[in-house]
Amino acid sequence: MSSEIIFTVAKESGLDVEKLKEDMADDSIEKIMHANIVPAGEIGARGTPAFVIGEQMFGGAMKYEQMQQAVDDARQKKTK
Repeated sequence: MSSEIIFTVAKESGLDVEKLKEDMADDSIEKIMHANIVPAGEIGARGTPAFVIGEQMFGGAMKYEQMQQAVDDARQKKTK
């Protein structure tokens, strides 16, 4: 995706494009992303969203019911 498309969509969404450009050029953003990408890769997260519930990794979007079931299962395993 080109920068011009990003800036056009940002402007249409009501964002401050000049602030976005400043933020995109800020090295601290790259450092934050790297600080998250490395450990995420180590635990098997390959995209967003990703959830760790109990001892399981779930990649991709989850319906509420799926997430609730995963939480319930993790809680049951903990009490055993």
